[in-house]
Amino acid sequence: MDFRDFNVEVNGQPGLSFLRPAPLWPGRRNTMVVSFTHPPGKAECAVTLDVIAPDGRRRTESARLTGDRVSLDIGPLTSPTLYDYEHGALYRRGYRLHLRVEEPTTGDLIMEWGFLQGLTQDPECERLHLGDREHVLYNDGYIPEGKMWHPMQYSGAPMDPPISLRLHPSVLVDQDQVVVMYRLREKPAVPGPITALLVARDANGKEMFARTPVSVTGEWQELPLSVADWPTGDYRIELWPEIGGRVYEDGPWLCYRRRERRATDVPVSPLAPFRLKLDASRPVREYSHPAAVGKVGEDVDGWYAVFVQGSGSYGFRVAGEPFIRRLTSMFIKDLVGEIFVAAADLTGRCVEVIDEGADDGVLEHLRLVPVTEASVKALRKAAEQPPSAVRGVEDWGDYFMWIKVKDKNALDESEIDAMLEGQREVGVSSSAWSLGRSTLCYRTKLTDVDRRSVSPWAPGWTSIWPDFTVWGQYDAKIDAWEAAVELGRKRGIPIYGWLCLNRHYMRGALRSRWAESHPEFHHVLRDGYTRDITRLEFFFEEVRQERLNVFGEALTYGPDGICIGCCRQPPMASHNPRMVEAYIRETGDDPRDLDVTDGERYFRWIRWRAQWLTLMLRELRKKVQ
Repeated sequence: MDFRDFNVEVNGQPGLSFLRPAPLWPGRRNTMVVSFTHPPGKAECAVTLDVIAPDGRRRTESARLTGDRVSLDIGPLTSPTLYDYEHGALYRRGYRLHLRVEEPTTGDLIMEWGFLQGLTQDPECERLHLGDREHVLYNDGYIPEGKMWHPMQYSGAPMDPPISLRLHPSVLVDQDQVVVMYRLREKPAVPGPITALLVARDANGKEMFARTPVSVTGEWQELPLSVADWPTGDYRIELWPEIGGRVYEDGPWLCYRRRERRATDVPVSPLAPFRLKLDASRPVREYSHPAAVGKVGEDVDGWYAVFVQGSGSYGFRVAGEPFIRRLTSMFIKDLVGEIFVAAADLTGRCVEVIDEGADDGVLEHLRLVPVTEASVKALRKAAEQPPSAVRGVEDWGDYFMWIKVKDKNALDESEIDAMLEGQREVGVSSSAWSLGRSTLCYRTKLTDVDRRSVSPWAPGWTSIWPDFTVWGQYDAKIDAWEAAVELGRKRGIPIYGWLCLNRHYMRGALRSRWAESHPEFHHVLRDGYTRDITRLEFFFEEVRQERLNVFGEALTYGPDGICIGCCRQPPMASHNPRMVEAYIRETGDDPRDLDVTDGERYFRWIRWRAQWLTLMLRELRKKVQ
């Protein structure tokens, strides 16, 4: 017997092949039917289907195929897809199926097939493809017949899990507040409700409570758990869907971690691991609406942690610091509750509350928590000296986009000092200070590159982003690059000039006139005609030289070095026709026909096209030296 003797049908579609994948319906029961193409009388076969979830969980279905057909349960496919990034390519790891047909008495293999859960442009379903790879390229399955995939045009439905499972953010503030949240996928919609069992197990597999039936609908549902008596450790919370009377144990799951707590612990944030130690010999001081007071803590002695809660444009000067701590993150108060400002010795000092009056926000309260001097110093040491080097990337312009102050002319170099000090406090050992992207964030004298705040498009940009004017006013007053280098030197913080290497945007004050005027340098996608105008090709000497000129000018300010920003936006090379033609002349290979599945031929191409960026970096190294 061979594959021609068998027919595999999935969800009612017969004739599954490489050219004809079958539909899958996550969140519903999916079925595979195996039959003989021509029933051979009394022949009998053993059929086994392994259903392998993305995280490796495996379920096996077995049946005997006689003269008719046999049905095997694929299941609802509710375990979330996983992703890997290798060799510059994004891989997807969905469900895999392994079908085997064997001789029932000897176990000899007659035939076997591999199948992969994959993408489709159909907005209502996914597809089951032939194949036995553990993972596939992310865009595999998107491509309409006769078309080439590219990100600017085709965008079929992603493989979002049919059931979403998460914990309510309140667990970050109080680990006893465990509320399990779950819902069915919204798009493409999953028919519901679906009954499921909620299960929680410790690291040894012990179930922490009786399996609890829940109804999963199209709206978020919440179920609080009583966990206060659970020991310290990691717990696995799972949702097992029940479809057609059968419970499937390969549903979504998450990990809940309980950590040891002490009554004297004073957490600085639910989003950080650091804790101070309460000094119970002194009382906690509470101040309601402290903005009306102006200064608080003038009558206290000793070390205190400062916590605030509220909204609006408020700043705090703690224990006579030379800068203001602005809480632009107050909008996350619903997530984290109180916000930690600082810990300091307030003996003979105070906390100055500065109402900068730029909005209608309210500072609800300020709390001074007495803590031990030793715990503050231990916190500072732990935060400022992390076990691994932490290097900052300072996209500093954003600070001025969101800052809300009434008198914007009052902004001075202390704002930059506050940025650097704030990062030093959390262990940042150096700062890569933004020089710009397509346009520049310092007072450049280069004639072919625009300074962002005086770009011809800058005035119109304020209508899209009104707070852009704040940054512009600051830039007109202070050369931030010059100030950062000088202040970093005073504080002992190495400053590197960071240029976002290939981020040219599509329009406005963020796109330089030089990038706009050279369409021949644009990235071109593999189809040979679709242009990505936000990136330029380093194959061209002019593109390399324009970036080298910026780096060269920045180095005259005397920084500690240069940071090359390739994170926005990779890849750094494309299929520009002139580059493709050069590669074909040199190797005979057309790179538009290659992808990662071609192995060494593909790797040779990406090494070749990367050499132009490497060439530019070698030239830059000479400038730095």
